[in-house]
Amino acid sequence: MNREEILEKSREENKKMDEREKNALTVAGQRATAVGGLVCMAIILLNACLDRYNNPATWAVWGVYLSMTGTTLLM
Repeated sequence: MNREEILEKSREENKKMDEREKNALTVAGQRATAVGGLVCMAIILLNACLDRYNNPATWAVWGVYLSMTGTTLLM
């Protein structure tokens, strides 16, 4: 296999995005999930301070956070 064949295969594999773009999207997704987790924790702490821990909204927040985390791990 010569150099041109290797380059052609690489171009076919990375038709939509290059390696740098894939890495940037992965890092952005991880940071977005971390920020989302912090926001969810703030909502949960606020509900705990207001004695509303068993509020169904608290469980919904956990559902949203776990969905974000699961989606990030699939990337």
